[in-house]
Order: sequence, then structure tokens, then C-alpha cells
Amino acid sequence: MDDFRRINHVPAFAANLNVGHGSTYSQPHGRDCAKVATAWFQWQLQGNPRAAAMFEGDPSGVARMAGWTVEKKGIR
Repeated sequence: MDDFRRINHVPAFAANLNVGHGSTYSQPHGRDCAKVATAWFQWQLQGNPRAAAMFEGDPSGVARMAGWTVEKKGIR
């Protein structure tokens, strides 16, 4: 989070789920962490507006998911 706080020149999104270093990737289909990571790539690489809703807005789609904390800069 120190790195996140220092970023001031590009948009940034930090999402945390208190499940440990391995996240939820070892669970079937990677569960929530895989959903969030996939949505990020779909938004950033494909311009997918549905995926963008996971990160844009107040609250963002990720922030509405149970257990997640979110901080963002430069993202509407």
C-alpha cells in the first residue's frame, strides 16, 4: 500500500480481500480474485464496459463484493 500511496501520475486501483498471500486462486475457478483480475484485463485490454464497472463508479463493483476493501485514484 506504500507504493499505492506514492502513485500520483497515473490511475491506480488497489483492492484487498483478507484471505492471505495466495488469494482465492487455489479455490475452484479462482473465485473472487480471479473474477477481479479477469475483469481488470477485460477492461484494460479489450475496453469492455461491463468489466469497467467493476472498477469505476462509487462504489465500484469490487467495493460492493463482500469482504473487499478498495482504494482508487484517477478512476471515475
